[in-house]
Amino acid sequence: MAVLFRIKEQLRTFRAFLIGRDPFLLKSYYKLRFRIRPGSMDEIFDRYSRKKKDFYFIQAGGNDGFMNDPVFRFIKKYGWKGIITEPQKEVFERRLKKTYRNAPNVILENIAISGKDEKKTLYKLGISRARWATGLAGFRKDTLIKQIEINYVARKAKKEGIRLPENPEDCIVSEEIRCLSLPTLMKRHGLPRLDLLQLDTEGYDFEIIRGIDFSHLTPGMISFETEHLKPEELQACEALLGKHHYRICKFKRDAIAIHASMEESN
Repeated sequence: MAVLFRIKEQLRTFRAFLIGRDPFLLKSYYKLRFRIRPGSMDEIFDRYSRKKKDFYFIQAGGNDGFMNDPVFRFIKKYGWKGIITEPQKEVFERRLKKTYRNAPNVILENIAISGKDEKKTLYKLGISRARWATGLAGFRKDTLIKQIEINYVARKAKKEGIRLPENPEDCIVSEEIRCLSLPTLMKRHGLPRLDLLQLDTEGYDFEIIRGIDFSHLTPGMISFETEHLKPEELQACEALLGKHHYRICKFKRDAIAIHASMEESN
């Protein structure tokens, strides 16, 4: 089982290399063959982006930029322009940069997004560099501990042939990383507006949303994870977004907040 797992990981790395090497083939595939599933997040992204000549986005937590990634196919299909951030240096260098090595419309930043320019502690698993493990990294240690408590980490580690320490929490490591605010990031790269803010930060999504000064920056859409938010956090998040004229569409683990101005333009 462990050998099979390692082979799959090597194939994923090679796939990222191939994706970055031949962007034109993928662009043609997503333009001609990609089908939108009714009632999905894809349908919303497609509806609000296809009439815009230029669609600008920022993605927080890009990881490898491909696997289970909600924006990759639209970058290929419609030529979205924007910024993808990923704070884990190894993931950034080994996976994300390869995926987007020939994408002039996409800027990559080895940072995290926060409410202000600062340094913060990132918590991650030190037992594996596989995609399942790097995808759990985040600022909230309690979210990572929960994945250990529900045996998600143990199941994945077993497939990889990894034995967890006697105290599973000992497999958590931390590092200090650089964070930038949305205004700083947009100013640095000259983004004229923000049509989509895509968040995948393992429970930190609401912290980013409530750090937005909506009087100066109003993203057209905000896509965020709901599965790691506590009920009171989700309620507060929905109330804040409603106050600033967003309509929320809910899905199984995620939600998309659509601003009234975005709906008027369509």
